[in-house]
Amino acid sequence: MPEHPRELTEYPGVVYNYGSSRLDWNFDREGEESVIAPSAVFRANSSEAVLYAVEAGIGVGLLPAFQVRDAVASGRLVRLFADWTIPGLPFYAVHTGPRTLPLRTRTVMDFLVEVSGDLLRVGGLLSPVS
Repeated sequence: MPEHPRELTEYPGVVYNYGSSRLDWNFDREGEESVIAPSAVFRANSSEAVLYAVEAGIGVGLLPAFQVRDAVASGRLVRLFADWTIPGLPFYAVHTGPRTLPLRTRTVMDFLVEVSGDLLRVGGLLSPVS
């Protein structure tokens, strides 16, 4: 198991992204920053596909907390670098303005704001249990 994020370049990465653009993984610990370009052996624009690939042992992956909670709790996956933080995921809700915002849309937006803290929290870098 890697002991520092900089060692991740030696491990196969399972990467979530759209298109062919490079996606770096950013880590921070007490002012120390580490930016890694994972060596992607598998890319998908589906976080479920990334989760399945990591669980299958293809490599390490970075996934949202809500999605990996059960896999970590059951011991199928292990979180790497628990003492490092990872930036949260951006989330946008766009609408045309308060005058045209139906109550049902406002209700959905209020709900998203309420649950966004849990949904957007990054679960961390995960590795299958050997």
